[in-house]
Amino acid sequence: MGKSGSKGATRMMVGKFLHAGFLLLAASIVLAGEDPATAAKASPQPAVPASAPIDAAALWRQILEQADPHPIYDTFALVNKLQTGDGKVDEQACKANAQAIEDALKVNTVGLAIWYAAYQCANALHDEGTAAKRLAVFSELVRYALKAAPQDLSDRPIRVLSELDVVAFIQASGQELLYVYYEPPIVGRYLAINLGLWDPQAKRERMLRFDYLDARVRLLRSESDSQFPAYRVGVARGFIQTLGKTPGSWAAEALQLQQALDGDNPAARMAQLESGARDGNFSAAMVYSIACLLVKPIDCAAKAVDLLLPYAEKSYSSALIMLALAYDSGVGVKRNPDNARKLIEAADRRLGDGRGTTKFAALSLLRAGLRDEVTPLAKKSVEALADEHKPAAELIAASIAIKEKGVKALDAKHMAYLGDAAQAGIAPAQSILGLYLIEAGKTADGSAWIERAAEQGDAGAQQTLAHAYETGSWKEKNPEPARKWYAEAGLSGDRPSMLWMARYYAGQPVSAKTRHGQAGWLESAMDTGSVDAALQLAALYQQGGEGIDGNEKDAAHIYRALAQHQNSAEARRRLASMLVYAQTIDHDAAEAQRLLRVDADHGDLRSRVQLGLLMARGNLGKDQVEAGRGMLEKAAKEGDVGALVEYGIVLYYGEPSRRKDALAYFQQAADKGDRTALNNLAWAYCTAPEPAIIDAKRGVELTEKLVSTEAPMGYLDTAAACYANAGDFDRAAKIEEDLLAKLESPNPPFKDDGFAKNLRERIVLYRKHQAYREQVTTKN
Repeated sequence: MGKSGSKGATRMMVGKFLHAGFLLLAASIVLAGEDPATAAKASPQPAVPASAPIDAAALWRQILEQADPHPIYDTFALVNKLQTGDGKVDEQACKANAQAIEDALKVNTVGLAIWYAAYQCANALHDEGTAAKRLAVFSELVRYALKAAPQDLSDRPIRVLSELDVVAFIQASGQELLYVYYEPPIVGRYLAINLGLWDPQAKRERMLRFDYLDARVRLLRSESDSQFPAYRVGVARGFIQTLGKTPGSWAAEALQLQQALDGDNPAARMAQLESGARDGNFSAAMVYSIACLLVKPIDCAAKAVDLLLPYAEKSYSSALIMLALAYDSGVGVKRNPDNARKLIEAADRRLGDGRGTTKFAALSLLRAGLRDEVTPLAKKSVEALADEHKPAAELIAASIAIKEKGVKALDAKHMAYLGDAAQAGIAPAQSILGLYLIEAGKTADGSAWIERAAEQGDAGAQQTLAHAYETGSWKEKNPEPARKWYAEAGLSGDRPSMLWMARYYAGQPVSAKTRHGQAGWLESAMDTGSVDAALQLAALYQQGGEGIDGNEKDAAHIYRALAQHQNSAEARRRLASMLVYAQTIDHDAAEAQRLLRVDADHGDLRSRVQLGLLMARGNLGKDQVEAGRGMLEKAAKEGDVGALVEYGIVLYYGEPSRRKDALAYFQQAADKGDRTALNNLAWAYCTAPEPAIIDAKRGVELTEKLVSTEAPMGYLDTAAACYANAGDFDRAAKIEEDLLAKLESPNPPFKDDGFAKNLRERIVLYRKHQAYREQVTTKN
């Protein structure tokens, strides 16, 4: 991941006005490609033998599973040598590179750009036989790509290897390019290129989505980071940043959009998007309008309508649909369902087959969310289309009914809609139907539908299938397919699945691989906006160790970003602790105190306890010790568990005469279920310098409540001290030797030279059959 964690934190924590997953969902609805049968009309249609000239599916499998990516991508450099600026080929270049073309076609067997350039060269050199064969292969690859893409309302785009493949598709189609733009890189499988083509013969706007990121990452299968969604985000952003440096390129507008979305200030971000939209950046206009017309409440809807008008005047269907949404809901303009209906009809004429209506209804459902009603216009129009057995419309009509009544209360008509959409291959319909059937006791049928949806890349179905394998609810319990499908769901952008994968790696024996896996999935979840994942990742960076591509400075960067952009009190507490205790960043006691007071002064008890502890320990100055103790004592008397533990520690190590009082505070916390307090009690009973406190039997009883194979090393060290104090020196020494071996292994759980030194000293004592006594000195 190239140490992108701290940078990713800044991207994630800037408080974006639009959740990445919502953006992807909205964009996939507005811009979802056509079904294969219709989209195929946009592709070249040469005379092809009755039997296909190639097995495109087999070629793609070979490329993705076995091919070396570097020779494949070298072939695209040849395309640039052959073609001129106007999309034609240079005849002399074709002659000079004839053998290179043949070699490239053997290496890159699925690249549309190289096959189309090779066809153009053969045609330019008047080799009609070779031209026909190459065009036949090109056309078969196009047909397979379109066929492999799913039905309407899926976010899965047409797979290609390069942006140049998309260019070749456009050139071969012979249709007019209306617009083309990249979707903003977000956590997920794809870096979608959206384009609109105008078919002058059919008088139709063809909306298509392509992606080369998924293929690129799968070709980079040897990279250990390629398993993580965060890696894909980094690669996607790298493409945009590199390609976007060329003025006028497709990626240049995407880079402008990315820079706007990365900004720290929400108002400045919106201003940048508005500026880009007014300068002709269609993607900026779409993101702005999605944010302002679908996400509530954002007071920019009127501007969104204004930004859409120039594109609506060009009859771009996406703009027409978004304006219809504004008029139907009365957002940004006075509500006028008649105007909305006219705009939907215009979009239908552009797209054909009722696609404008379907997309409008889908967005209306998305905007309504869980609380609001779908508008009458959206319901009526999509129901009429569903009655004509249009699968995508049937899914939306069924989804509206589910929203209103619940899936169990669906009537026969809407259940038939759902079944038709599932049979047509629409993954969300398959997933919903599968769950319904499982609930109805038809497990085999329901499982089959969910598996079909999962294989198509539906994140919800993948997560559902993973959970079934994990729990054995309606699949035979099996951890391997569970992990496989959680990973697939995570790659599809499902945050809970990313967090599950992080927990999976955290639960494995510590190694560089498991640390790396945990960090990679946490970073991925962080990039979706998960504050909890960011906190966990920062903690890993603090801990360090082989496999962790981060350090204390990266951890501090994440905590600062969380504190600034997410107002996280926990991040401020952790950063304050680092500013006092960290080994590799500059200490700043005054800044630590300021951070803690932000929340302590507003009643946050945990921050008040931590502030009191630092003051009581003298970390913030000797003059604040008594005030700190007072703060801790007050919080402890209020029953706060953390204060009970920390005040007990202050008394135990700071006031020898009050050590028994310290034990009473530990006991109160232990009675509330705090395991740290339980460990502190056991430690005191087994290591206190005062004989009156020592109670080896009680210490062993307490430690046996704590110790397990996964117990923290400090708890095991306490257990060893108690066993030694009870006379079981061999057992005590063995525990300490095992702990030391872990610390000195190639992949230690953490690095702590002081702890290792203490273990060595105690091993010597226990081998001499001597108990350990802590030499407690008054601190502060």
